[in-house]
Amino acid sequence: MGDVLYISPHADDVAFSAAGQLAREVAAGARATVMTLFEPPEAEAEVRRGEDEAFARAFGVTLVRGEWSDAVVRRRRYRSPAQLFTPMRADEAPLVEAIRAALQARVDAGARRVVAPLGVGGHVDHQVAHAACRALVGADVAYYEDTPYVLTPFQLPRRLARLDAAVVKAEIDERDETLARGSVRSELRAAAATWMAAPLIQERVGPKLRKLAVAAILMPEWTRWPRRSRTGARRLSATLIAGDDLPRAKLEAIAAYPSQWRLFYRALDDWRGELERYARAMGQAGMVERVWREVRPAGP
Repeated sequence: MGDVLYISPHADDVAFSAAGQLAREVAAGARATVMTLFEPPEAEAEVRRGEDEAFARAFGVTLVRGEWSDAVVRRRRYRSPAQLFTPMRADEAPLVEAIRAALQARVDAGARRVVAPLGVGGHVDHQVAHAACRALVGADVAYYEDTPYVLTPFQLPRRLARLDAAVVKAEIDERDETLARGSVRSELRAAAATWMAAPLIQERVGPKLRKLAVAAILMPEWTRWPRRSRTGARRLSATLIAGDDLPRAKLEAIAAYPSQWRLFYRALDDWRGELERYARAMGQAGMVERVWREVRPAGP
């Protein structure tokens, strides 16, 4: 199957979002590399690197570190969640280009397939990674749905709207509810409910300040809410990855990052339940992953 390069903005992103397809490719003989782009703050570095290395050993992949600084380290403004989840600013263009150049060298050396984040959820590091991978030449680039962000209703279609993307419906189940937009009010409520329930907020923010903290996270996005009617300049098609082997691989991968998975759900059974709920919303049973690809215009 050749070489495949998985792009993980942070230690855990590939594990949370694409471990099922990664495990399947390795089992089929692919030479897989996971490249973790951004280094965490120093206080977290040892733990998070250790988790990443344990995951790589368990899944039989090569781990490479990009060693660029995490957003909260490289720019003071990102220490505020209200800035961390807003559309990427122009001053990140040099970083996008530096990452693109590094990845292009790997593509030219033989990694002709790249699996990268779609950028669901809007974390600026995921946006940077997506932009860098989109600019690669000579690579088959597929985009995974960033988990756990994609588990919040309306996050995926909102990201597609920001990308000005039209979905090619041929491979979408007619029962799929995950691509539907809601009213601004319903979308805000869904996002607020997810943040309010997360241990990240419950355990780190006092009860009286939680609503204010969540409002601060959501306000910048609300002021730039993507319109429903866009030109659809990008056309994306989706492919589902499913099967009896997927849940075990996915939950094993998530479990490899205890410092991170507990920030989103209190137990691995909660992760299982949310992943299965998301599959049902797609019209699927069990647990699935989905990747997206650009549909290029037909040649003359």
